[in-house]
Amino acid sequence: MKARHLLYALVALVGVAVLATAGTVAYALLSTPGGRLAESNRDPRAVKGSDPRLTFERAAGDLRLRLPASMTQVRYMTRNDSSPYFLHLAFAIPCQAVAKFAADNDLQRVRWKQNVTLEVRNLQTVADDLGRRLPEGPTTNVWTNDEHDPRSRVVADVPLNGQTCQVIGTFANYA
Repeated sequence: MKARHLLYALVALVGVAVLATAGTVAYALLSTPGGRLAESNRDPRAVKGSDPRLTFERAAGDLRLRLPASMTQVRYMTRNDSSPYFLHLAFAIPCQAVAKFAADNDLQRVRWKQNVTLEVRNLQTVADDLGRRLPEGPTTNVWTNDEHDPRSRVVADVPLNGQTCQVIGTFANYA
């Protein structure tokens, strides 16, 4: 009887491994040149991997983002073919406009003394994907929304010079 249960467990484990491998292979095939995920998004602000069917404006609207009119140097990646629907975003704005952007999007500043390492590391990966750099340290401000909100929002800003700040954010909808 034990051998039969062990065999069932082994078959189930192999089945899970096969499904996971098949999903990874399918994603890789779709992401290769000529695959659907590699289709070119005509927006020059989009990075490779952005859903070609989603405009920046549509993704920002769907995710209910209020973006500053003064933003420049915009780069983004968006996907809505898996859960969650997300938008990774990088832009530059006057440093004095960051607090208003945060307030408009229900973000609260997280004190650097608190544990923000995970958020910063995730945003550094997003920044790399968008061709930007996000240094870690006390000059980097981190902003998040309420953790119980199904709209996940994490943003960091860092001064580029005395007047302009780079903003890197990841926005997702788990609803």
